[in-house]
Amino acid sequence: MAENVAKIRKARQLDQKELSARLSDVGRPMLPTVVSKIERKDRRIDVDDLVALALALNVSPALLLLGSSYSEHESVLLTDRVRTTSRTAWRWTEGAEVITIPADRDKDRWVHERDFSTMSQPPARQRFAQSPAGRALTSAAGSVEELHRIAESPVIGDVGSAPDESEFVSQLARAKADVDRLSAEIDRLASEREELASWAQRGASSP
Repeated sequence: MAENVAKIRKARQLDQKELSARLSDVGRPMLPTVVSKIERKDRRIDVDDLVALALALNVSPALLLLGSSYSEHESVLLTDRVRTTSRTAWRWTEGAEVITIPADRDKDRWVHERDFSTMSQPPARQRFAQSPAGRALTSAAGSVEELHRIAESPVIGDVGSAPDESEFVSQLARAKADVDRLSAEIDRLASEREELASWAQRGASSP
């Protein structure tokens, strides 16, 4: 976190005095010397500091915690005993993916994921996530993200031969199918809304 604070502060073109002033503006006063101690790792960052620094730097708390890496090939150490990929760590902070710790390894995977989802998101967001539209959106987002990952990865193939595009083509088909299902679900919601509006109008015009 200390490294991320310094990196983002510099990217925002703020000196430590200016960040100190912004922290006062959000209700967490810190002297420039305290900001300096944080960046030098001479002062621990508590939860209140994390929230205030994220607000003052105009970033999400997750970025301060995890940094800018988002990959299946780079790992982050969450505790002295729990390491995972940076992509999984980001999705965990969003309530989108569970991280299994040793104490939970004997649990049924589906139950473990359900328990995580139930307790990690507000009820309104849970209801949406469990709805047909929410499931279609999650599936489409995952498929398109994977398609983007494959599209950005280096092309594999011998010099002078055509690259193997089978993985990209297969994922492209999955992504298109998922997007089509999402589009159909959006159309269904619009149709249902029109029907409800029509019934309400008929009811209002009845004697």
